[in-house]
Amino acid sequence: MNKKQGKLLGKTFETVQYTDHTMGITVNGQRRTIHFANGIDQRENGFIGGKYHTTDPDEIKILENHPHFGTEIVLFKNVIEYDYNSSLTNDTEQKEDTMKIVDEVTTMAEASAWLKKNFDDVSYKEVSNAKAIKSFIKDNKVSFPKLFK
Repeated sequence: MNKKQGKLLGKTFETVQYTDHTMGITVNGQRRTIHFANGIDQRENGFIGGKYHTTDPDEIKILENHPHFGTEIVLFKNVIEYDYNSSLTNDTEQKEDTMKIVDEVTTMAEASAWLKKNFDDVSYKEVSNAKAIKSFIKDNKVSFPKLFK
């Protein structure tokens, strides 16, 4: 199945240390408060940071250029609208039978974080434990050779 080119509708950002976090940003000279919410702190199952979704390109630019982006604030997912009537195809799309090998993942927490970062709409339950992660990576043609030997 060929993916069609899509239009970015918005981005969802996640905090890596807080389940609920409010911060101020300045957009075009105006001070705005943004709220990262609905995180989960379950020590036995892992930590999921609060999320903030925006469709405002100025807010996206501010957050992606924030000094804490990539360390305390990460991109959770892009929200893309696809045009299924277009005949354009994505030239960078990998073949469906190609296995993605990820050598840098060595722990379950890293595997869960990598999958949430690299797959849209991954639920917590889909990557919450070893059995779920193994099933997900098998179905999505991903390999973590340093984690699962």
